[in-house]
Amino acid sequence: RPESGCTAFRDFYAWRNWDYGVQTLSENSIEFSDIVSVDNGAGFLPYGIGPSADAHQIENKYMTFANSIIVGVSNAHDCALEAVKPDVYKSSMDSKRKWTGKGMWISGSRKSHHTGIIWPIFQSKFGEPDMPWYKAVKGAAGTNPALGEFLTCPM
Repeated sequence: RPESGCTAFRDFYAWRNWDYGVQTLSENSIEFSDIVSVDNGAGFLPYGIGPSADAHQIENKYMTFANSIIVGVSNAHDCALEAVKPDVYKSSMDSKRKWTGKGMWISGSRKSHHTGIIWPIFQSKFGEPDMPWYKAVKGAAGTNPALGEFLTCPM
C-alpha cells in the first residue's frame, strides 16, 4: 500500500467488456481520470476496502472520477452479441464474479441491459456471497464524467 494511501488510475480505454469496463478492489483512496468506457456491462464499479468495521476502526477514504466519458451502449453496439455468453462463464469460479445486473427485470416489463456507473462501495472486506453490502465503512465519492446515450436492445 502506498504511503500516501492514494493511487491514481488514468488514461484508460475499456471497450465491449461483457462485465466491467473498470472494476477495482482497493484499500486505498483512488483518483480516476481520463477514462473512456464504451459498451461494457457496467462501465465503472469501484470497491473501497477496510479498515475493520467490527473493530470500530475509521479511515477517511475517497474515490473520484473526473474528465471521463461513459457510453453505456453506442450506435455501433450489436445487440446480437449479447445473446451468447462468453466461455468464461463455464467456470464456476468465474461465473460468480459476473455482472449480475444484466437481464434483471426493471420497470415492470423491461430488463436491464448496460449500466454506466455503480456508485462506490466502501466496506470492511470484499462482500460476502449472500451479503454484498456487508459491514459498510466510511467513504466519499465525487464525479464529473460525461454520460453517453443508452440505447435499448430487445431482451
